[in-house]
Amino acid sequence: VIQLDPSQYHAYLNAGNALAQLKRLDSACEYFTCAINLDPQSKMAFYNRAAMWTNLNKPENALKDYEKVIDLDSQSFEAYLN
Repeated sequence: VIQLDPSQYHAYLNAGNALAQLKRLDSACEYFTCAINLDPQSKMAFYNRAAMWTNLNKPENALKDYEKVIDLDSQSFEAYLN
């Protein structure tokens, strides 16, 4: 799908999720970043990328993304927990 239409936000989000399941965390971050570039208001993409940063032991990056999730949705209890 991405090769046919690189403007598909959900394709990047889904690819990032698949890569995360395969433990390819760096690649997952790249796909979540592409999703964010297409939809900078996507709390799901920021949240998922924050989780990857956490698993990659990059807490500063994770914190920035969790803070962005809270900026986008102050009721996001998951972001507060992380």
